[in-house]
This record gives sequence, structure tokens and C-alpha cells, in this order.
Amino acid sequence: MDITKYELEELVAAYFECRLTRSEEADLRTVLLQSPYHSDTIDECRLLMGLEVIARKPARQQRRRIFHAPYLRAAASVALAIGVGAALYIHSSRPTAAQSVCIAYINGHEITDPEMARQIAEREQNESLALLRSIEHDIAATHEYYNNIINDIPKTSSL
Repeated sequence: MDITKYELEELVAAYFECRLTRSEEADLRTVLLQSPYHSDTIDECRLLMGLEVIARKPARQQRRRIFHAPYLRAAASVALAIGVGAALYIHSSRPTAAQSVCIAYINGHEITDPEMARQIAEREQNESLALLRSIEHDIAATHEYYNNIINDIPKTSSL
């Protein structure tokens, strides 16, 4: 079937507009499998019809020569040794818990005593919890107030 690229694109446009019959769609599928033409719309139609995978030719298999030189093994060993050494050095240079220093900044002041920083943090935590309890109490009181107002409204019969 000889068809120009323009005619093929017109068929594809008709396919996208759902103007083809089932037999015309089958013919289009056959043409798309055999046609060497490519454009954005033609390739999109191939993809939507599931023909892209079918039409794709398998890549030419090339043999890759693996070069087994002794110096590559040596280089890999050296790289491994350097990596392990670097990891051990980094791990050993980290401070332990006994060597750690606690520095806290509270209101712009530096505090290096861990016990004092802990006490300040606990005091502020307790103040925050007290404020939350106060807010919860206010919400409960407001809720109760509005429930009393609603309960005081005389119940009317349905309209």
C-alpha cells in the first residue's frame, strides 16, 4: 500500500478524532507497522496503538571484551583499601558521648552547662503544658456555655 506521509498523518488525525471504522483502524495499524515515516503525531499513534514495542527492532548485540589486566585488579584493591581506611578514620575521629559538649542558646545567651540547659528546657516545657491545660479548660468552659444556651432554647415543633 503506497501512502504518502501527508496521507498517513491525515489517517492518524482521523483516528484521533474517532472517525475510522474498525476495518480502517486495522488498515492503519498495518500501515503504521510497515511505514518508514515518522512525525510526532505518527509516533504518538504508534505508541497509543501499542505498536512502538512491536515495530522496534532489537538492538544489534555487540560483544564487549572484558579486559582482565592485573593492574585493574590491583587498582580495585587499592581503591577498596582507601575506602575502608577513610571509613575507619572518619568513624574513629567522631567524638564519643563523654567527649561531647552541650551548648545551648537561650534568649541569645550561650549556656554550656548541660544540667542548667536541661533545667531551663524542663521549666519551659512545664510552662507550655500549663498554658495548654489552661486553653483546654477555656475551651471546655466555652463549650459548656454554648451547650447551656442551646439547651435553654425552647424546642419547637417541626415546621
